[in-house]
Amino acid sequence: MNQLLPSPSTVDASDREGRVVRLEDADGDADETFQVLASSTARSILVSLYEDPAPASVVADRVDSSIQNVRYHLDRLRANDLVEVADTWYSSKGVEMDVYAPTNEPLIITAGDDDERVSPPTLQLG
Repeated sequence: MNQLLPSPSTVDASDREGRVVRLEDADGDADETFQVLASSTARSILVSLYEDPAPASVVADRVDSSIQNVRYHLDRLRANDLVEVADTWYSSKGVEMDVYAPTNEPLIITAGDDDERVSPPTLQLG
């Protein structure tokens, strides 16, 4: 059994690679990513999870939003591979709760040269 009560996550992001989203990508990755991140709530959720992975209820408190709204944005962030279920906690009532964490460390949005180096301008979350 996992943890009996919510506690700090044991999610280890050190082995995760960064995700680079190139503005000039023709495959639509940038379009989909920007559609998901167009919402300030979604961005707040993602930033919160970079700071500390947590279940949806904790994230809702952090970003001052309803649990329903947070779950909606978490579903969209998961569909775009920006967050994932990384752990499971159990509430004091025994309810299983998914713990969300960023899929990648860090998320880098870039434009310009198509080489492997990342140079300004970039927006980095995390």
